[in-house]
Parts: sequence; C-alpha cells; structure tokens
Amino acid sequence: MGVVKAETVQRVLSREEGPSGGDGGDEAGEHPRLTRAMRFIRDRGFVTRREYARRMQVSPRTALRDLADLVGRGILRRAGSGPGVRYLPVEEGG
Repeated sequence: MGVVKAETVQRVLSREEGPSGGDGGDEAGEHPRLTRAMRFIRDRGFVTRREYARRMQVSPRTALRDLADLVGRGILRRAGSGPGVRYLPVEEGG
C-alpha cells in the first residue's frame, strides 16, 4: 500500500495559497493546521468532517472548507456520501 509522504503534503501546501482563499489571512498560519491534520489522517487512515472539526478545533464549515481544499489539491480523496463521508489520503506510487 502506498502512502502520502509528508514532503508531498508540504510541497503542495507551500506552492498554493491556504484554504482561507487568500482573503488577507495569514497563509503560513493555515499550514501548520493542515500539516497537523494530515499527520492525524495518515496515522488513522481516514477522517470525517465532524472528527476533523473536533480534532482541529475549527467550526464544521471550516472543516468542510479545509477538507475540500485538500481534496482539490489531490492530497485527500472523498469516499462515500452524506454524513458518513470519509476523507482518505491519496496514495503515492505503488
């Protein structure tokens, strides 16, 4: 089973603006949260929006934005639908 490497997460996060959408927020301040989240997701294998919000201490809406951002960047993939959606790391290599 392939794994998402920390270097890949950092590379993707550093080349694009943060999930705040570039509205003047501290882009670098967003990255530690996303990096911490990816560590947790890799260790566990998946995360739900509710669990992400609780673990990262953000609102459910912010959790959804962060997770959608990571899916859009190709770091996570979405599995399922409705309240049971799980977000899983996209595997590198083979």
